[in-house]
Amino acid sequence: MNTRKRVAAIVALAGAVVGAASIGGFATGAYATFTAGPPRTVEQNVAPDVEAAPAAVGSSPLPASDNSPPAPDDGTDPFSAEYNPATTPGDPDYLSTAMLSEWFGQQEVIKECMESKGQPYLAADPRFGESPQPHGLSFEASIAFLKALNGDDIYMPSPGGGCSGVGEAAAEAAREAGTPLSGAVPTVDPGRPTPRQTQLAFEDVIRKCMAEKGHEFLGFTSSWDPTAQPSNPNLPAGMPEGLSPDQQSQWVADMDGDAGVGPAYRWQDAGCSGYATHATGNDNMH
Repeated sequence: MNTRKRVAAIVALAGAVVGAASIGGFATGAYATFTAGPPRTVEQNVAPDVEAAPAAVGSSPLPASDNSPPAPDDGTDPFSAEYNPATTPGDPDYLSTAMLSEWFGQQEVIKECMESKGQPYLAADPRFGESPQPHGLSFEASIAFLKALNGDDIYMPSPGGGCSGVGEAAAEAAREAGTPLSGAVPTVDPGRPTPRQTQLAFEDVIRKCMAEKGHEFLGFTSSWDPTAQPSNPNLPAGMPEGLSPDQQSQWVADMDGDAGVGPAYRWQDAGCSGYATHATGNDNMH
């Protein structure tokens, strides 16, 4: 993934609001975001509950890496859940100290802008797919947050929209002046779960919930694991093959529930996907 696409995935974690769930995320590329929405139908080629990241929120791309270190030689398996491309020197998705410093410098500009609008803002760490939107916001507060961040088009902000545009302009001006923005880069806790481990933990909650309802859940196809079983594009992600139409309908009902959307959303009615999103702290009900 090139730098522009990588950062687009990162800043997308500012999120969108579907139902009352904030979009939390796993990180870049293969790591995805949680959503809550209307139930799926088996007849559709639908996306999983962990969906691809939406469009970027307007933040400028990180600069190209300032070094090209050799491939890692520590024996870390790049296909393991413990592997984090963003923190591994030599990986194409590695984020160097210079890149991160400019990123966090831009986050400080955005945070100041957001606070001037009365909005809380968390400096998102792109190495772990963090969302800058705090937990605990109501649906209405989430919409206000995204409007302040992105402008009126909260899902597809135009360049310069909202505080993300302010941050983008500041980063570009500083870069052109030869003095890129800089900010303190947080030290990585070696015991912190990788984005991949976070995704698998989320899937495990779904798997246990579905098992209690008498269903098998295969998980969402992993793009980092070459042994992962490909998904059947004609079935909802995670659904096993060979189910009768009635069994498929019940599987979807138990996975997604019928929670409503917008301010009417209730995770308690959103099936195992809603329960897992809530249990892992990725909705606004905390």
